[in-house]
Amino acid sequence: MTSESSNSKSMDVVVAETNADSTEPSVKEPYVSLVFESVDEAYWFYNSYALNIGFGIKKGSTSKSFSSGDVIARRFECNKSGLKTSKVGEGSSTRAHRLTRVNCKAKLDIRKNKDDKWVVTGFIKEHNHELDTPRKAKRHRSHNVLHKDKEVKKLMDQLYSAGMGPAKIARILNETNCNSSISANQVSVHLSEHRKNNIGNEGKHLVEHVLEIRDSNGDFKKDYYE
Repeated sequence: MTSESSNSKSMDVVVAETNADSTEPSVKEPYVSLVFESVDEAYWFYNSYALNIGFGIKKGSTSKSFSSGDVIARRFECNKSGLKTSKVGEGSSTRAHRLTRVNCKAKLDIRKNKDDKWVVTGFIKEHNHELDTPRKAKRHRSHNVLHKDKEVKKLMDQLYSAGMGPAKIARILNETNCNSSISANQVSVHLSEHRKNNIGNEGKHLVEHVLEIRDSNGDFKKDYYE
């Protein structure tokens, strides 16, 4: 990440220095002209900033080139942007839900330049709602993604094979990563999907194993075919 100004310099997401009254690393604030190598880098920068400040983000609108059709601009915004209208009317049995969108205008706009880098072209810092603590902010969908990581899924499988249940697996994962907030339900969903995806493979492996025994064991052939 760099700046397009004459005094451009590299900028890390997390600053090693800490405030005198805090042991948590601070996260740099986005600014116009900040440059990223890719859309993903911009997304994770803004998401890290959002976690530190106390809100979640979502992907917003995009703009495409008329000539090529490629995306040339993208917006990331507070997950409380826009408005959600309630359809609960008089005499309706539908329960009213807490409003999660309050038309917040906080956002980060990026655009691809001639060097195929992504430059911040707009940044609104202010929110029209209360912000969460970093601990509560971890519950937002944009921050609660660790359970989808391949290595974490592999660890879930290993812990389950060792005889641990979903609740204990979730507790271990959360204790070993202070920035994670994995629920027992998320672990259960993964384990269920893993077992479902492996049903066909398990049957295939069993058939292959039986065929190997048949081909290498004359007695097996005799007993099986006679």
